[in-house]
Amino acid sequence: RALLSFRQDRYAVAPATLALAEQAVAACTEGPGLPELPMVQFLHGFVLLFHDSIEAAEAELIKAFEQAHRAGDTAQQARCLTYVALATRRRGAVRETAEHAATCRQVAESSNMREYLAAAWANEAWVALQRGAPAAARHGAEQAWETWRALSAVFPFCWMALLPLLVVELGAG
Repeated sequence: RALLSFRQDRYAVAPATLALAEQAVAACTEGPGLPELPMVQFLHGFVLLFHDSIEAAEAELIKAFEQAHRAGDTAQQARCLTYVALATRRRGAVRETAEHAATCRQVAESSNMREYLAAAWANEAWVALQRGAPAAARHGAEQAWETWRALSAVFPFCWMALLPLLVVELGAG
């Protein structure tokens, strides 16, 4: 229900959506460990990120990543790392974003998660831009955009690549 509300509200987080995500984590942590916990923990972090609770989101997403890592779920690891990198990006932490994006790229490649591989390239494009390398930023952003365009499902956060590309284009006149 939280994910459905999140999507219906176009990724703006209503208080009710945040409450649903929190309730889901509570339900999965009461009693014996449920196999859904890594996904629910990820959802909570994901919702917190778009609620602009960046530090809390990062902590939840790292927990979800650790759970997915222990379970050997590389697809879930790629999801978590994508949004951990986005959280560090939103904090302006260039080195951390670079580290998380590089790890995400490796995990996404190994699990054939093209949408998250593209997200890693988009985050790396942002890093390149912050480091004063517009050619590398353009390359990463274009790789991400072309990958997302080729997918059958629409990736809702294409702005992750398009914003660095826009900055590069504006800088080029």
